[in-house]
Amino acid sequence: EDTPVEELPQVELLTMGIPCECFSTARTKDKLTGAKRDRSLPPEAHPLSDLTIWAALLIRRLNPATVLIEEAPGYLTSGAGYMMQHFLRRAGYTVEARVIDPREYGELTGRRRSVIVAHSGSNFQWPKTLTATHTFASIRDDESMLEDEYFTAESKPWLINHWQAQIAKGNGFASAQLSDESTSVPCISKRYMAGQGTGAVVKHRHLSGRWRWLTLKEIRKLHQIPDEYQLSDSKILSGEVIGQ
Repeated sequence: EDTPVEELPQVELLTMGIPCECFSTARTKDKLTGAKRDRSLPPEAHPLSDLTIWAALLIRRLNPATVLIEEAPGYLTSGAGYMMQHFLRRAGYTVEARVIDPREYGELTGRRRSVIVAHSGSNFQWPKTLTATHTFASIRDDESMLEDEYFTAESKPWLINHWQAQIAKGNGFASAQLSDESTSVPCISKRYMAGQGTGAVVKHRHLSGRWRWLTLKEIRKLHQIPDEYQLSDSKILSGEVIGQ
């Protein structure tokens, strides 16, 4: 049985991942109604935006020494993000906030996130940046089992046409094509395993014009998810869990 908020104890560290649908640049549809999102509306018009208020109430109740909040990059410059930072300062915290790119810390994933650290100390420092320490080859799956996963322009003409259209538009939405030497993997979205047209693909090591999607094993390695962490038997659902 869930513990009522009123009965929760004081804690030293509170980490929070507020749902990001409101503040994501990929917000194309309303998750509740399925209707196309009205981009003329601010993120705060989304029905989940009030969760920032509930997060503030929880912080006030638990009175932690340190609060760590992770969100989509657009959160920091949204009305909700500013309100959260003002609330934390008014509550007595020293607030540090920035958008973190994991690639600046030696990681492969390009999943940029807003990070807010509210603390009651005086010696907080962000980690020092690092140069890339490994390449896609370090997480590449066993290719001997993947030959049948590769596709061509003939087997997926809709996808190749989509890439060509995006390249012609110059909007940067064509799929990134990964090789062993790649030092960056774009953000893996929650619908990646469903075969999104803009998701990163892996180039064949020896044959041109052949690509495949990343395997679930590669995505687990990309996000450093331990083997013992159980995901769904459904590949698509597992991809949604990781993409979140």
